[in-house]
Amino acid sequence: IDRPMPNAMFGSRINCRACHTESGSDFKGDPLVRATQEACVACHTDEYGKMFEQWTGEIETYLSEAEVLLANAEKRAAELEKAGRPLSRESQTLLDQARENIRLVKAGRGI
Repeated sequence: IDRPMPNAMFGSRINCRACHTESGSDFKGDPLVRATQEACVACHTDEYGKMFEQWTGEIETYLSEAEVLLANAEKRAAELEKAGRPLSRESQTLLDQARENIRLVKAGRGI
């Protein structure tokens, strides 16, 4: 059985503020506190700075892929609606969750 695994920082008893140290704003202009490469290096080594770059690059790739998949799903949902076959409640809930998850990753910039 696949079970979700907690973030490694959770096991180290580190909270969000340990890595999220830089004030900023999200894409809507709302305030947030960003993770920084410097925070990684401060507790670890310079190699973790490279990991930060790797993570952000991977997240950008996955986010782009997810946005394409969401757009395809929304297009298909619209086609079904137009044909008189709207999505089931469960399918609509999953589509709504996908939108919200993508919004969350974009707002948090993944790290």
